Amino acid sequence: VGHDGTRRSDVGTASTVLEQHYRLAHPFSSVQFEVQMPLNRLSEDLIPDDWCVILRSIASLDLRRYDGIIIAHGTDTLEQTAGMLSAALADISIPVILVSAIEPLDESQTNGHANFEAAVKLICKHLYGGLWVVYENSDGEMYLHRGFELLPCQNESRSFYSRSMRKLSTVLDASPA
Repeated sequence: VGHDGTRRSDVGTASTVLEQHYRLAHPFSSVQFEVQMPLNRLSEDLIPDDWCVILRSIASLDLRRYDGIIIAHGTDTLEQTAGMLSAALADISIPVILVSAIEPLDESQTNGHANFEAAVKLICKHLYGGLWVVYENSDGEMYLHRGFELLPCQNESRSFYSRSMRKLSTVLDASPA
């Protein structure tokens, strides 16, 4: 939200901006993306019916064609969506990774691009199926969380925590993730 109280997030272009930034940073990458936008809503405006829209979108996919799914999501209700999707996707064979950003993607202090890049790396590393959240906390470390364990940010915090959170560097060094 800007100083004048207006929203600055352009939800409609977030996935395109994330992919474009990834391509600029990794021009020789062979990673292919298929972008879908079943919802165009800020996370603080989500209602339970929206989770059903996300689940129907995933259910419509032939999962054999994909190594993983990345869902761009806001931080305001990230832990709620992570918990619900974790239960609904408990038996999914590929990783579904929620990514978000503490600041809009065009701000220099955003962690959104780093979170997206980490999700791509995890999928390329063959992370196990299930619902995951990858997020760079205010300590500058990137963490991987099981979706059902994610806790909400505390007041004035810009970090997410979970019981078994792991530094991304240790996950990527392990084989397989």
